[in-house]
Amino acid sequence: MPISADHRGSQVSASAASSTAVPQEGLPGNVFHQGAKALSWLEGRPSQRANDRFLHENFGPVYDELYEENLEVEGELPAALNGAFARNGPNPYFTPTGGYHWFDGDGMMHVVRIKDGKASYCNRFVNTLRLQQEKAAGHPVSIKIGDLRGTQSLFHVAGMTARGALNRDFSKVSTGTGNTALVFHAKKLLALHEADCPYHMRILCDGILETMQRYTFEGQLKHSFTAHPKVDRESGHMFFFGYSSEKPHVQYSVADATGHITHNVAFNLREPIMMHDFAVSQDYAIFLDVPLFFRPQEMISKDLSTALPWQYHQEAGARIGLLPKYATDASQLRWFDLPGFFAFHTANAWQEGPLVHLYLAAFDKFDLDFWNAGGRFPTADPKDGQAYLSEIILNTETGEASRHRVTADVGEFPGTAPHVSGRQNQFVYMPTNDDSKATAQSGAIKVDVLSSKQQVVGRISFGDRCFGGELVFVPRQQDISALQGEDDGYLMTFVYDEPKQMSFFVVYDAHTFSSKPVARVPMPQRVPFGFHGMFLSEQQLQSQDPAPRHH
Repeated sequence: MPISADHRGSQVSASAASSTAVPQEGLPGNVFHQGAKALSWLEGRPSQRANDRFLHENFGPVYDELYEENLEVEGELPAALNGAFARNGPNPYFTPTGGYHWFDGDGMMHVVRIKDGKASYCNRFVNTLRLQQEKAAGHPVSIKIGDLRGTQSLFHVAGMTARGALNRDFSKVSTGTGNTALVFHAKKLLALHEADCPYHMRILCDGILETMQRYTFEGQLKHSFTAHPKVDRESGHMFFFGYSSEKPHVQYSVADATGHITHNVAFNLREPIMMHDFAVSQDYAIFLDVPLFFRPQEMISKDLSTALPWQYHQEAGARIGLLPKYATDASQLRWFDLPGFFAFHTANAWQEGPLVHLYLAAFDKFDLDFWNAGGRFPTADPKDGQAYLSEIILNTETGEASRHRVTADVGEFPGTAPHVSGRQNQFVYMPTNDDSKATAQSGAIKVDVLSSKQQVVGRISFGDRCFGGELVFVPRQQDISALQGEDDGYLMTFVYDEPKQMSFFVVYDAHTFSSKPVARVPMPQRVPFGFHGMFLSEQQLQSQDPAPRHH
């Protein structure tokens, strides 16, 4: 039976209410909101938003929070998929007041619950403290990346500072959206956004999703939390970090299998950067000091309405840092120098003798704002400024470092089977970009990185004018030792059929890598393009903590 609610009404996402009081801004907040709207009009933001593809097409938000059971299944959903596929992404609750960047939207999770060949669908906003505050105000409140463009951003920053001065409770409210990625650890499903702590989510047995609380590891977490933690399958330990524009620039932590934080190491970089992801190998945590610097002074000096404070300087070079996973001091960190590049996402890393192999999607040319300039880096070559699967090799004996492209395909969101994370893997699965839409994936490649030629051994097409996203691997059986090979399993994603304006949950065979799906489930509404997802097994669903503990 379908259940639907439009978020603009009185509906509040199914949620265990947070114990944190949401501050009310009152008259000062309304004054600043009206001032922001006036500035937005003077900047020409309404017309810019009208032409911003990240607010339209399949990037645009959906407003209904649905729950629908017994969906049509084309093909057959294998028994190995009993569990839930969950993916989150940006979905603005309110129409932005100022500028907009794809990374700005409120977190919305989409869940496909699978049980005995049947499927249900549920989507909910991640009911963050930021979203609760904006619901109470009836309009956007928090400053966003899209507001930080050029000299006009000074007004937005001044407004936020003044609001904090007038209302101390306001200054304490988190600004995280929970819109980026997910991790399951210590019996908790966590929605992640790198500017904040995680949010504890729970998927009920029938597939309904609810927000439990902002999660601080029982008060132990003292820094922001990356969108890409790494969980070791054998130990259950989780490795993660947070980064900041202030010193210390990076704080690295380890949590044991119960969620207790056991290690923390803080260190500084050359200067503040955007550090979205990292990797782990058997012995190391591997950090990317890439030259997307936080330089607000350049944003002002350029005096451009589109200039962001994160500025790319390839000529500054890049560094890769190796830190023992259970390090106790920053003096154990070792840096390797490379020519400049940028990377959002790593695929995996492992050690082979003195060599450390790191696979990632690397950009040579980059501009954080090209995502809002039609999805295309402003160069003549349509493939310029996009990411390629690349390998970095670090020699711990000689100190040498190198990087080379593995394939000629452009793409993003590279991944592997989770059970080989931090260990040698043979295959990388990466969605590939359509030439006409640089931020939409029209297919995927399967790359054998252990072969002498590191060749593409399979290609999937999502279909004519059909676009997908990150592929999530699920083993054919939970006993990893019984698998017939590393690729013995399935890959799942959401695919948007542009001509039909419909979204589908699609399952592919990871071994054959055939474009013909194993199963396809039409979704009851459009699922906007998003970021990262994961699969929770039936055992993980049943093991979830039943109730939050507030801290």
